[in-house]
Amino acid sequence: IVKAARGGQSLALPAGLSTLADGRYTAGFRPHHLVAARPGPEAAAFQARAFVTEFNGSESFVHLDFADERWVMIAPGIHDHQIGDPIEVFLDPRHIMIFDASGRAIGRDTATTSATPMAPRRRLTPITR
Repeated sequence: IVKAARGGQSLALPAGLSTLADGRYTAGFRPHHLVAARPGPEAAAFQARAFVTEFNGSESFVHLDFADERWVMIAPGIHDHQIGDPIEVFLDPRHIMIFDASGRAIGRDTATTSATPMAPRRRLTPITR
């Protein structure tokens, strides 16, 4: 189980990261892995607020505020949310990416910091284990 430094959200780590040592890490996910419907019982729920919605053909880019962070959800279809609307979104823990303090990706197979360097593309939410 990990707990976000902001927002107090806790979620289970995928099996490949369950041996992660205690410490501060950065967690991230891709926008299409954040979804509006619970994908399974293991998915973590987050209570966010809409900031802006962009329509892009057959999908919507929903910009969300969660714990003083800006998240983006790419959702199929048209989602018209007003600024400040509460939105419950879900994340399957299998899609979580973990980075150490230097920005190096933590591999699911080893759960060590000897993974290949990979810089996060977005500012991600710090977590502690």
